[in-house]
Amino acid sequence: MRMLSSSLLYLRNAFVIITMLMIVACCAYFWSLYQGVENLRHEAERRLSIVSATMLTPTDKYSYLPAVIAEYPTISLTLLLKYDADIILKGNQFLQKLKSETGLAVIYLLDEQGMTIASSNWQEKDTFVGHNYSFRPYFQDAIKHGEGQFYAMGTISRVPGYYLSQAVRSDGVLLGVLVIKVNMDNLDSLDRVHVRKQSEVAVTDENDIIFLSTIDDWKFRPFTALDEKAKQKVKSTRQYEGVLKPPLQITVEKKLSANESIVSITNSIESSAADGKDMESYLVRFAPFSGSSWMVRVFLPMEPVKQAAARMAVLSAVMLLLLLLALMYLMEIRSRVRDRERSRMALQQAHQALEQKHAELEKLSEDLRVVSITDALTGAYNRRYFIDTVVKSLEATSKSGGALSIIMIDMDYFKRINDVFGHPVGDKVLQLLTTLCMQDLRVDDVFARFGGEEFIMALPGTDEVIASQVAERLRKRVMAHVFEVNGQVINLTISCGISRYRLGEKGIDEVIKRADDALYQAKSNGRNQVVVQI
Repeated sequence: MRMLSSSLLYLRNAFVIITMLMIVACCAYFWSLYQGVENLRHEAERRLSIVSATMLTPTDKYSYLPAVIAEYPTISLTLLLKYDADIILKGNQFLQKLKSETGLAVIYLLDEQGMTIASSNWQEKDTFVGHNYSFRPYFQDAIKHGEGQFYAMGTISRVPGYYLSQAVRSDGVLLGVLVIKVNMDNLDSLDRVHVRKQSEVAVTDENDIIFLSTIDDWKFRPFTALDEKAKQKVKSTRQYEGVLKPPLQITVEKKLSANESIVSITNSIESSAADGKDMESYLVRFAPFSGSSWMVRVFLPMEPVKQAAARMAVLSAVMLLLLLLALMYLMEIRSRVRDRERSRMALQQAHQALEQKHAELEKLSEDLRVVSITDALTGAYNRRYFIDTVVKSLEATSKSGGALSIIMIDMDYFKRINDVFGHPVGDKVLQLLTTLCMQDLRVDDVFARFGGEEFIMALPGTDEVIASQVAERLRKRVMAHVFEVNGQVINLTISCGISRYRLGEKGIDEVIKRADDALYQAKSNGRNQVVVQI
């Protein structure tokens, strides 16, 4: 009878312990899963911001180029005399030179019927010359509205790109359309900021078709099945001719917010055979690109989170089991276990304190780095960072034989503003000028406060002609800006000096000096103007 009672007690205790282990394991699993998902959400938001800041849309970087190129007399002359072989040759050579200087994929000229009459690739085997592109939306929009944009697969080159177009007119008469193509078939900029590490990126067009992705198998797949209208549009414009694939097989497991979900994606036969997985689960966050109909999505795999949650569940159950065993053992050697527990807690606290100190040092180091390269008042880069960065760009320019221009910018009558309205107002003027200067900066451009009310801008891959156009647009923007102080409007103007790097120069000092001399000349000539000194 005693043996039976003892066995029943043993079974009851074992049942209680197993039940406790299962409860703790389940709680640990779901708690760890929740924390992991929350961490993924923050990480997805961070990486999405990095992608948006790194991958500027072509309209942000190149929107001004078609209009600028279309104004060249050579363009209109080529269209007007499109049957003159000598004129066409000059037009081809002119576009070929522009393509080399701007780094674009191709520049070409269409007549009013959409026929290509001149192109920067006129000497290549797959030249655009002689091909009609009237079916492309960028041509139709330029004819109707004066300009257009369109992403598509090249019908000849088979290379995807973003097309920007501009109508060419003479005395109000439409002559044709100027088109530039920007290649968009790589994500090197994402790799440089480590976005792809343990994450995937996909960019979709207005029809939700992926045209850029870190996973090759995802490219040119719709996120959802296309309706008949979208199918007809894609077919008529030959946007993805020969490369469009079936839609991704996506199942939404859980919707976290308006722009976040946990999804399962079934891999295609080819990709599943390569990685051994038929389906993968991701946390996906998406946002539109500003100023475009594109959508960017960042995918973070859920598998590591689930594995971590499973490990946490097992670890929690094991820890609880060990704790129960320790409690039993505590009845015999309570004092020894108490001392060991105190040592363990002290070590854990010391480790946590060390980790916290390390995190604080890392943050302090990053803060110091940012402070060392930026101007505290305006947020622009400082003079030292500008010199260090431009010296590196100068080395690349010298090797490639390209162009690099410097723009010196100075606020006119700044001392009078400080004297009349006070230094706080002067500070706001400098901050405003910084904001206006940074609006049109490209990824490789460098802008800094050079000293006082003087600012400096370096434009790699840009000659003095384009640089003077950039400076002139900035001058007009500043002059048109309404700056009001206590009900009184202050008229702001700037003067700009421009110089270009001469091949063979050993450093940047002479280029900056020439730009400064040009700025001084602009000041001497009456201010509110742009002066170029090559």
